[in-house]
Amino acid sequence: MEDIDSLKLPNLYIYQGKQLTLPDIHFKHSVGGEPIKERTLVQVMYDKNYLIVEFECLDNQRVAQNHYRDNNTPMWNQEVFEIFLAAGENDPQRYLELEINPNNALFLAWVNNADKLGSELKLDFIDIENSGVKWSVEVDEDDNSWSGVIKIPLEMFNGDKKDDSEEYRINFFRIVSQVDREEEFWEGTPDDCVYGCWNSTSSPEQPCFHRSSYFGRLHLV
Repeated sequence: MEDIDSLKLPNLYIYQGKQLTLPDIHFKHSVGGEPIKERTLVQVMYDKNYLIVEFECLDNQRVAQNHYRDNNTPMWNQEVFEIFLAAGENDPQRYLELEINPNNALFLAWVNNADKLGSELKLDFIDIENSGVKWSVEVDEDDNSWSGVIKIPLEMFNGDKKDDSEEYRINFFRIVSQVDREEEFWEGTPDDCVYGCWNSTSSPEQPCFHRSSYFGRLHLV
């Protein structure tokens, strides 16, 4: 049986006003943990008001086949870039889930994950218009890529802090379609999509991003 308590989690140390580039451009499969072939570039920084994440999803041949255009819709059925974020150093039961897709649609909710394994999730949706989150996306079909920037107000996720530490839990995810789609609102499956994680959640059989013990550590210095 897997010993979650012995996990060696990756650490990100971010100095205010200085951008950090994640050194590994290949996210890992949720199941098995092997690197995915699609490259993902991620840079993180913060200022006095925002945590700022810039990303570039490369090797995305089907970027035009994504059709969700409205916020807080089931965008995870298709291709997305995701951030899960929680205040504090402990494995979180409650965390912020932020998804963005090539059409510049945004998903924003608090996730309540009682067993930290994703077996029963409850979502508290956030009013995006009044959230203070800022975001934008650009698509380059000729280069098979899409990119964006997300600015998350620090006060949004600092509200759950139990102490004065500047430690957080974070993970980044990407869903990449592997086949052409004819229908508009297709729903990806493990047979036709790649489910990549910055730090693999080591899902035993089916991809699951909501194994919060595997979220990496973020330190705002």
